[in-house]
Amino acid sequence: MKLYSNKLTQFAPEIIARGKDYFKNGKVRIILNTQNHVHASVEGSKGKAYKVHIVFGIDGNVESMECSCPYPHDCKHEAAVLLALSDFEAKEL
Repeated sequence: MKLYSNKLTQFAPEIIARGKDYFKNGKVRIILNTQNHVHASVEGSKGKAYKVHIVFGIDGNVESMECSCPYPHDCKHEAAVLLALSDFEAKEL
């Protein structure tokens, strides 16, 4: 089981709120979801798609995340992908 919520606690509340908007409005597309990697695309507010890559460790924790947007780290696109993954996993249980 991957631990998405552990990583989300590191995001600023306003970033999580913006990520929720992207997720709820169907802007997240999971391209590849394996045990150790996730590749996704998130449609930004101006229609540009940003690429998000997440790497998970053996323990299920997020080891690293990258987004193609200019925000330095823990951006709304990464939050949107984590929320989408968390929602998907919850439905699978």
